[in-house]
Amino acid sequence: MHGWVYSLRDGRVHHLGMDIDSIDCLSDKYDAALARIHQDRENR
Repeated sequence: MHGWVYSLRDGRVHHLGMDIDSIDCLSDKYDAALARIHQDRENR
């Protein structure tokens, strides 16, 4: 699974750093992706 998001702000596709190949990795990667979204919002 890959985590990508399209930004309406700049019209670009952004990688969330969420590439997983097993369910065991999901929780840590999900938390990191949410943290990155939060950080991006603070930097606006």
